Amino acid sequence: MSETKYDSDFIGFADEPKTNEDGTIRSWRLTLKDNHLADLAKYKTAKGNVYITMLMSKAGKPMATIYNPRSEKAVADAAAKQSQPQAQKAGTPQAAFSNDDLPF
Repeated sequence: MSETKYDSDFIGFADEPKTNEDGTIRSWRLTLKDNHLADLAKYKTAKGNVYITMLMSKAGKPMATIYNPRSEKAVADAAAKQSQPQAQKAGTPQAAFSNDDLPF
């Protein structure tokens, strides 16, 4: 049986959500301890961003995950994305002209 690989780790402690009068979730708080704050630098992407996702678990408990760009899955996904031919990448705008086409 193969083990599922994830590109995120769990982080911090999530409080129970605050709800509106109609029962929808309004907000909830994420608490990060000193050791979590010290670890944030290892979760920075190449562009210097840190991505934290707040979500509800299948059991209905609040939780937070942090994207780990150095995880096995994230590295494999990045390698697969780079190996795609340039023309097949969805959403990649094609340049209308290059600098060689300019008259000046």
